Amino acid sequence: MNSIDKLKPAVGLRIIIICVLFIAVFITGFAIIQTLLTETDANKVSGIIYLVITLTLVIGFLKSKHSVFIPVTFLNMSIALSFLVNMEKAMIIPNVLLLVITAYIFYFDFRHNIMKRKILELAARPIDDTQNGFTDRPYPAGKITCSKGELHGFAHLMRKLLIIVPVMEENGISFSLPDDWFKRLYNTFGHYTHESRISIQYSGEVSVHITSTDYKKYKNALTFDRLCDSMGALFIGYFEQFREGEGDLIKDQLKTNHTI
Repeated sequence: MNSIDKLKPAVGLRIIIICVLFIAVFITGFAIIQTLLTETDANKVSGIIYLVITLTLVIGFLKSKHSVFIPVTFLNMSIALSFLVNMEKAMIIPNVLLLVITAYIFYFDFRHNIMKRKILELAARPIDDTQNGFTDRPYPAGKITCSKGELHGFAHLMRKLLIIVPVMEENGISFSLPDDWFKRLYNTFGHYTHESRISIQYSGEVSVHITSTDYKKYKNALTFDRLCDSMGALFIGYFEQFREGEGDLIKDQLKTNHTI
């Protein structure tokens, strides 16, 4: 009964719709630019658009410190420069970039939703009973001894590993588990209270909030307080592992469904 398979099958329709819409907007936008403007002006506008995309990717890299942003950033920059210097037949390159960005969105979103599912699965692993269902409130899940610097270091690691998104609060840090990773990556202030999260105060109190949407991903209505306790214990274990200098092993443990 303590198997790791306690979640309903994942549905990837959302990301497919997003990518299809992205392709449609991308193609339509460049077609309109080419129709309304001269070739020289169209290339200038396209170059500016790619510079904005490049800046957005740079911001993503500075926030996450993850190398996955580097090749796409340089690719966008090279295309922006190609447009701005009126490179002949510059419109050929966006077609290649379209495939690259689409694959990148699939890679990013699927990868991180898989990580989220693994966290939900690991939290449910020790829970067999279904006595009490969902409660829409944060649940106290223990206490740790930590300094403010240690907690910020842990948050930096979790952001770098792209496992979870830390959101800075006045009295602590909330570690958010969003469904829309791109949206959360570029909006780390506010608007996260509808997402499942583990909050750690600077005083050490740990609380867990699992949303009804994530709770419904389980096959059975697991006992909610025990599920929150287990989620809290999971992240307390990760924090202790970070403090012992073994934080880089956390992602590998998640990939192998390993608990601490």
